[in-house]
Parts: sequence; C-alpha cells; structure tokens
Amino acid sequence: MYRLRIRLVVLLSISLLFTVMLSSCSHLPEIEIGAYVSVGESPSTLLLQGNNEFALIANEYVSLIPRGQYTINNNKLHLVIADDEHIFIIGEDSLIFEQGTWLGHWVEQGSVFKLSSNN
Repeated sequence: MYRLRIRLVVLLSISLLFTVMLSSCSHLPEIEIGAYVSVGESPSTLLLQGNNEFALIANEYVSLIPRGQYTINNNKLHLVIADDEHIFIIGEDSLIFEQGTWLGHWVEQGSVFKLSSNN
C-alpha cells in the first residue's frame, strides 16, 4: 500500500511537471496592435486592429486599400485578402515580409516593417 502511494505521488508529480513544461512551450508570440511601416523610399503601411482585422496600404501611388482578417501561427502573421495570403515573420517590434502576391508587386521579400512610434 505504501509503495502504491509513492508511485502515485511520483506519477502525479511527473504529469504535473510535464503539463507545465508543455504549456510554457506553446506560448503564442505577442504582436502589438498599431501601424507597421516599411523601411524604404516608398513606404507601405500595415495597420493591425485589435479585432484581428487589418488594412494594407501598399504605397502612396496605390489607391486600393485591401482589408481582411489576420491570424498568428508558428511565429508568423497571416493576412488573408480574398484568395491571396500574405505572410510576415514576427520580430521584435517589427514584421518581415515573407510572401504575398498583391503586396509582392510593391514590396520586396525580406522587407522590414517597423512598428510606428505614432501609435
């Protein structure tokens, strides 16, 4: 009976420790709501809103401002505009453009979007 209790305590302790370790590993990256502006001569702006909505302003010469929903998955920001998806890698106070058809016409892959200090 005594050995059974010890085994049960050890098993519960290991299970609890394993659960705590897994929950700390599954922490989603934080992303600050606001305006992210690309670095360059003709800046583009990505506006993130708190209800998982965004607006994407390619540059001053493009009048179309697509809007849609965003999600975060595997340290990447996914923007969905109709049938097109744009993907950014989440950095510290920045987003790095990885791919996307529409924005790809105006912004090079690897371009950095910095969080604007005017938020």
